[in-house]
Amino acid sequence: MLNSKTTALRTGAAFLCMLVITACMVIEGDRHHFETEEEENENWYHNISRDSWAWQGADPEVIERVLARIASSKNARRDPNLLDSVKDYGPGHWVFEWETAGDQVLDFARKAEQTGETARARKLFFEASSYYTTASYPHLKNDALAMRALNKARLSYQAGGRLLEVPLQTVRIRHGQHAFNAYLHLPKGPGPHPLVVQSMGSDVVKEQALGVFSRHLAPRGIAMLSIDMPGIGESGAFPLTASSDILHVAAVRAMRRHPSVDGDRIAVMGASFGGHPAARILFRKELSLAGSVSICGPLDSAFLMEEDDYAKLPEMTLDAVKDRLGFSKEVAWEQFSERFRSFSLAQQGIYGQSAETPLLVVTTHADPVAPLSDLKPLVQAARNSHTVILYEQGHCPDKDVRYAVAADWLTDLFSRL
Repeated sequence: MLNSKTTALRTGAAFLCMLVITACMVIEGDRHHFETEEEENENWYHNISRDSWAWQGADPEVIERVLARIASSKNARRDPNLLDSVKDYGPGHWVFEWETAGDQVLDFARKAEQTGETARARKLFFEASSYYTTASYPHLKNDALAMRALNKARLSYQAGGRLLEVPLQTVRIRHGQHAFNAYLHLPKGPGPHPLVVQSMGSDVVKEQALGVFSRHLAPRGIAMLSIDMPGIGESGAFPLTASSDILHVAAVRAMRRHPSVDGDRIAVMGASFGGHPAARILFRKELSLAGSVSICGPLDSAFLMEEDDYAKLPEMTLDAVKDRLGFSKEVAWEQFSERFRSFSLAQQGIYGQSAETPLLVVTTHADPVAPLSDLKPLVQAARNSHTVILYEQGHCPDKDVRYAVAADWLTDLFSRL
């Protein structure tokens, strides 16, 4: 018998439940308003996401100063309509300004470490890493300046990780002819610990995921292995394909042998594009996962749009996706479309199977990338599922809200194993 339940966080939202479930629970309350994942970006190539950057450790005042320097630059731009398109590396250039901010904070971090101010040094190392990841954003592999900034982000993140109460571990995981690095964060206390293998979106790297662990998983005694999606960061040797969960599978298998991890209590979690492998891995029965959490993940319709629809997407978003797939920006539409359509889980025929692994889906009521109509076949295929719908506009719920929901669900799940 199917065990499927949906929670809708909005008064009078019962009509949403009928779209995706067989049973429904509605939490009464006022309408919730949160900032969308991507703010208004008129006159910018990059998505200007102040809240996300601050959540990752950036100082809001530094963010405003950097953006002001970029916007006010008088240097030549590749596109006069895009403030962040200064051509030459130097004042006003996107990478230069964010990298300079990172360099300044990194210097403060090193001085604090030398004087024994461990907590301050740790905070500053992670803050520097946040500026470097923004400098690298959207992490295009053929952008040498961005890749240099991303390497600085890794080194700063690892420096901060060494100063955590439970030091960060970098785990090398092999898949096929290549290997990739992952970050293992362990909570305080004796192990072995339950573990979540987690990944982010198509333009987010693992160095931007500390808040998931520090704010939500660590307080609940849950370890986190953070990996880059295929085609990005330290998983760049693996182009993103329709089998989007291949590195997650490799990670789960590797961590089952780790002495600090309870191999019987491993779950997978992914947000945005990371929600795609989190849904796909649900059907890998041989892994015997404890559970899977798919947050605002594109499943079907996002991959099946026509050329005119894709043309309406932000230029940066398309550039990032093409890069993850191993294409150049100039790839022909037919070639891109053929590859992208293969990501549709419905077209892969995956929904013909049933899944025993418990599933949590967290999304918004009107996500343009992950519409509620795409959820129905996934939820119906899962024999034990819970769907939480947050009444918000835009792609993906507020970070702290969605990860709090996921962490509570995982805590309950692991407690019963």
